[in-house]
Amino acid sequence: MNSSSVMVRPLNSELWDQAVALVASAGLPVADLQAGKQNLLGAFVHHELVGTAGTELYGEVALVRSVAVAAAHRREGIGSALYAALEDHARKEGVVQLILLTETAADYFQSKGYQPVSRETLPDSIQSTAEFTGLCPVSAVAMKKLLM
Repeated sequence: MNSSSVMVRPLNSELWDQAVALVASAGLPVADLQAGKQNLLGAFVHHELVGTAGTELYGEVALVRSVAVAAAHRREGIGSALYAALEDHARKEGVVQLILLTETAADYFQSKGYQPVSRETLPDSIQSTAEFTGLCPVSAVAMKKLLM
């Protein structure tokens, strides 16, 4: 399969529970995922939801959330298609900086232009999110990327 057979679009509330289950199956935090709080995109192959990626907006800064691909569809370019759509969506929303926490994908995100940063250097709005205050362990790497 190639990434051209993947359709990425915003998720509607009807698919929210399915998206949350997919994110949970990837071992990512879901306790604070709420429709309307996060902007989630879904990747679909033959009308099946196989991936998610989203942001929480804080003005010109966004926290990247829930980048997950179903185990059966990994290494098919779906993550890259989702991530490209996430950046496009963020730019349209006026975001100039993306921030994330990761325990397992630092190399992947570094390949997308992210740099590791100290948590203390990040905006207060990000440091006060559930992701930073408890959902992700302190061992998670904080990373940021400026959108140009």
